[in-house]
Amino acid sequence: MWPCFWDNPSPLRPTSPLLAHACALRRASQGKHELPQLVYPMYTVRQETFLTFSTMRPHEELLSEQVLELFCGQGIAIFVSHQWVGTKHPDPQMKHLGATAGGFEEDASA
Repeated sequence: MWPCFWDNPSPLRPTSPLLAHACALRRASQGKHELPQLVYPMYTVRQETFLTFSTMRPHEELLSEQVLELFCGQGIAIFVSHQWVGTKHPDPQMKHLGATAGGFEEDASA
């Protein structure tokens, strides 16, 4: 098991809701607590699916097409964030999307 600083009253106590949830999952797996209700569930998209994207698509669209999956703490999730480079579209020339996809492909081939 990984260390759970949430249970430790040290300065290393996490402030991240995701880390707090991970610690709650750990406690639940040890039979110490029930799983908490998620206020803001985390959705993910599989890497192989992400690599097929040719454009940035809205969350609601991906959710309705069942492309997104609710992350339940199983496996590895990678959070990607970038600044909006357009006023009406986050990545109008798909430069960030291409760079992110290229990074995933490079990592997979290593």
